[in-house]
Amino acid sequence: MFFAWLMRFHAVGARKGPLASAILAESANGSPIVLRESRSRTIAAGEPLFRAAQRSGEVRDEVSLGQILDGLVALAGIDSDPDFPGALIRILLDGLHSNAATS
Repeated sequence: MFFAWLMRFHAVGARKGPLASAILAESANGSPIVLRESRSRTIAAGEPLFRAAQRSGEVRDEVSLGQILDGLVALAGIDSDPDFPGALIRILLDGLHSNAATS
């Protein structure tokens, strides 16, 4: 369920990416309050799924949900071949699986 939630996060972000990029570009400090608040709400919404996935051994313990979301956003922002960010996102998600889940 956690990985499906991450894919949904990515899909929604991909549609809003240009708007978020424009807001960041206009921000003097690079972190406008609207984006900070949105990030906090997103982490709060995903945290129960993330913790459950960690408890079940599905997701690695040494990473935080914020780091995962930041990684997805960063990879999605790569302006290249349309399939390129998608391939990197699949690699990121594959790397999140705990060793116990892949053994």
